[in-house]
Amino acid sequence: EEYNGARQEEIAAREMQVDRLTDHLSRYLVELLPHLQGELHVSMLNQYYKVTTEFERLGDQAVNIAGIAAKLSDNNTGFSDTCKKELAVLQELIRDLLDDAEKAFAEHSEEAATVIEPKVHVVTDLINEMTRNHFNRMSAGECSLLADAIFSNLMAEYKRVAGTCSNTGMATLFSIHPELASREHLFLETLDK
Repeated sequence: EEYNGARQEEIAAREMQVDRLTDHLSRYLVELLPHLQGELHVSMLNQYYKVTTEFERLGDQAVNIAGIAAKLSDNNTGFSDTCKKELAVLQELIRDLLDDAEKAFAEHSEEAATVIEPKVHVVTDLINEMTRNHFNRMSAGECSLLADAIFSNLMAEYKRVAGTCSNTGMATLFSIHPELASREHLFLETLDK
């Protein structure tokens, strides 16, 4: 909606901090591993290790999305009003997913973790529909050709954010129910149904 260079710098600085914290936490978890007794604790630690990687990816994705906003600003271009309305719906769903992932992890909430995957499917469907709509608008001359690559990159980043939330939700579920981790594929099929 509105590019802010200072905000982009803040996002980049926070992402560097997240990278440093992730490195420290990953080292700590690896050093902790030999001291754990039992497969259950090792399985839980493995899920925490996965989640730290997912949080680091969110930082990367935030930097990428800020870069996309900068490109729109640099090119003095934007999306059509119709596209902006569609983006507002998608962005609200993405915020909702991020809230669910945060709650799932922070509160060890099975309820929050289980609602993530269905919402990820909605994100995928919505992005596919928005992409079709975007191409139709491009064909009709309603959208700028400069915005096309930017739109595609933004959709790819939102898919990545949704995937990161999905992975965080799954890791949370597997830390609550470690016995499911060995049957992840079957569990995902059941969850999808």
